[in-house]
Amino acid sequence: MRGNFYYSNGAAGMFPVRWMAPESLSDGIFRTSSDVWSYGILLYEIMTFGSFPYQGLSNRQVLAFVKSGQHILLPQACPTIL
Repeated sequence: MRGNFYYSNGAAGMFPVRWMAPESLSDGIFRTSSDVWSYGILLYEIMTFGSFPYQGLSNRQVLAFVKSGQHILLPQACPTIL
């Protein structure tokens, strides 16, 4: 199951790509804003009652999707404040 959530980039180890910010995926940079991104993914999971983030995409596709500047769409009935 671990392979479904993590992506290995070789020497650096395994990363939970579906919860990582673009700058973390591209450059290995982790800041407060990266934590905010991950928190947003957590909120997505809560608002979708535990739906898997980026459903239908492989880990490699998630990498390309996020690095290209795209993001998950807000779930239906999600308050805009979130």
